[in-house]
Amino acid sequence: MKRAFLATAALLAQGCGTVCNEMYVYDHLAVSIESAGWVDGSYEVELSGDLDVSCAMDLADGQASAASCEDEDVDLLWAVQDETMRIEIRDPLPEYLHVALLLDGDEIATQVFEPTYEIDEPNGEGCGERVSATELWNPSD
Repeated sequence: MKRAFLATAALLAQGCGTVCNEMYVYDHLAVSIESAGWVDGSYEVELSGDLDVSCAMDLADGQASAASCEDEDVDLLWAVQDETMRIEIRDPLPEYLHVALLLDGDEIATQVFEPTYEIDEPNGEGCGERVSATELWNPSD
């Protein structure tokens, strides 16, 4: 046992082999919408441009229902935590995105994004790349 440990340590010390973290990471675009406080009601987000999808969610007493989206070909998450409403698009990644936010059927904000994606290797060099971008949006600005 001690001999196997020493042999492995010697190989690693020589730089032979790459050790990769196997944590799952995914390509994504995150749009974080900031507010001083979300009011209760029925929210809808309409995404257009390179995507065409809308999702609905109810917010009551600060708790959001599960978001339901009309297009199953778009891998999208939508959630509310504290003052941030976060939309995360995993597939496909848009180059141009128009976001309209509605409350009880009335448009309350709209914004266009042309994200700049970054490539990183979160599981270590040589262990796979991730493409991602984060857009921050405060509709009251």
